[in-house]
Amino acid sequence: MTERDTAPHDDMPAEVDFSEGTRGKFAKPEEKVSDTFFRLRAHQLHDDFCACMGQIATAAASSASGSLPVGQLREWVEHVGAGEAPIACRIIEPVLPVVGVALLVHGRDGAGTSAHMVPIADAYAGRGWRVVAPDLPFSRATPGSGPPENFTMQRHVEDARRVLAWVRGEMPVARRLALAGHSMGAYAIARLAAADVAAENLLAVSPVVSGTALLGARRAMGPAAVEELESGAPELRAEMTSHDAVPALQRITAPVAVVTGQDDGITPVAAARAYFAAAPAAVFYSALPGQHHCPEGPVYTAALAAALDALGA
Repeated sequence: MTERDTAPHDDMPAEVDFSEGTRGKFAKPEEKVSDTFFRLRAHQLHDDFCACMGQIATAAASSASGSLPVGQLREWVEHVGAGEAPIACRIIEPVLPVVGVALLVHGRDGAGTSAHMVPIADAYAGRGWRVVAPDLPFSRATPGSGPPENFTMQRHVEDARRVLAWVRGEMPVARRLALAGHSMGAYAIARLAAADVAAENLLAVSPVVSGTALLGARRAMGPAAVEELESGAPELRAEMTSHDAVPALQRITAPVAVVTGQDDGITPVAAARAYFAAAPAAVFYSALPGQHHCPEGPVYTAALAAALDALGA
């Protein structure tokens, strides 16, 4: 078990405007979304393909976003699954009393320690949540986790469900449960929450709303993006059109927040808006200018904090 430095960033931008944020429930789904723009004096672009195109970004150091002082987070690793391929789960918890458990689900070719996942973990831990961040199978970011070409949306859901069952059995504080996911992980948490009414809130980052939408985005990128999918994950390609998060989202009564990159080509803004619009209790939506599929930097940290505020986390 180790302690982690949670000192706040010194490079927070001087100007972040949340005044255009859209929160609350509207009468018509098409009226529920009004893009929230975090107005910065400067921002950086990065490669849109990120982890999902095999360019794996992992973080050895975290970007702190919580409110706890230095040294007030503990971290260790548990392994889920006896008698089967174990799933390594990074556990982060505050020294202060724990308010609940937040399960974080990464996307295809991601990991619990991917650079875009660490700020999510820190945001929850800084508010008193115990964070469980698994490294799910079939990821290029986790050597030995299984052949990446065997990744499918259904397997990702089932592996996340396996970790959730472990959380429920091993962690009494899981009476309060938050679910957060990035990309395919956001698809997975919608499926989990639809079957688990005890989930208190959901945070979706760059969410996959359906396999059909994901395939359409790949086609819009061009032949190389489609070829990567067909050669890199043939089983995923074969099942894509059978997966749709909308029916699951429509059954979720817990509040839902969505954060996405305005320039995301893998799960475009239209897909993120559809994810948000499908959830009856959606409370927060933000599209970040200049950000792509794997958001980063102070504007991302600020968006996560605003989303958790809206969720009451």
